[in-house]
Amino acid sequence: MTFSKTSQPSQSAPFACPVCEAQASFTSIQEYMTGKALFSLYECSACKVQFWMPFRNPGADWYEQRGDNTIQEAVAPKVRRGYHKQILSLSDTDLQGKKVLDVGCGTGEFLAALQARGCKVWGVDFDHIAIGVAKNQFRLECVFALTLGDFFKNVSLPQFDIITCFEVIEHVDNPLRLLAYIRKTLQPHGRVFLSTPSRVRIAARSNVWDYPPNHLTRWSEEAFSNVAQKAGFQVHNVNYVDQFRILLESMQGSFQTGLVKKVAMSSGSSRSRAIKTGLIRFLGVLKAYALFALPAFALWLYGKAAGKKNGSIFAELRLKG
Repeated sequence: MTFSKTSQPSQSAPFACPVCEAQASFTSIQEYMTGKALFSLYECSACKVQFWMPFRNPGADWYEQRGDNTIQEAVAPKVRRGYHKQILSLSDTDLQGKKVLDVGCGTGEFLAALQARGCKVWGVDFDHIAIGVAKNQFRLECVFALTLGDFFKNVSLPQFDIITCFEVIEHVDNPLRLLAYIRKTLQPHGRVFLSTPSRVRIAARSNVWDYPPNHLTRWSEEAFSNVAQKAGFQVHNVNYVDQFRILLESMQGSFQTGLVKKVAMSSGSSRSRAIKTGLIRFLGVLKAYALFALPAFALWLYGKAAGKKNGSIFAELRLKG
């Protein structure tokens, strides 16, 4: 993979912004090549979102072939992400008996924790392996391995009190349609919680996962607010989560060996694979903290002092009016 700035983008700018749909001007930001695929990053003058051309989600097969969720097939995942913990920290009054939809629910550990708090939960993810984990590891029933279009059009859904959509909007190739689906199934006084990586974080270009075809867009707080308002929402609150974690990931990314995934996909009984996978993962975490915790902590302290907007943008949205 290669990265560069150039005055001659490999991919042409679009006629209209693929995010906000405005006929705006577009600034060339960066070039990226992975394998034989070339991508150009642009910024829209209207909504301020940065997007990659070609602007196309690679589909469920591409995500499933990466094999990330085979690890969770061996070892049940736990709630570790800051955006999940933000919701789980809400009071019983905010959660008890509420209908909650998690868009991009992944392996379901967050929904299982909400269900234990008394919520009625639904989830959707186009990764069949992840939904299999949600059903098999957590016995969740109302979780669906579908595209967003098929889910919202073909599944009988209630009006939800809370809809969460964490680290999803940067993957989709029609963010306005995603927000329109959410708006349609939200109670009039419901709450929406979304997150997406902050593009102005320290060492933002060090995270390989933040490049296409995995991520199609990059967001600032201003860009997020612009698109939310166009979709009929107002931003009620914004903060930043997982600041230290993402800095740590930035530093260790180039040193990952994929050993945990190889062990999870190896032969042997499910119990044996679970034990071996858990042990290798634990040793990997120890290695990461031993090698990178201090420099990541120093960058985190610097970011705090300098007012850097690190980590992921965590926003609460409510319907306009």
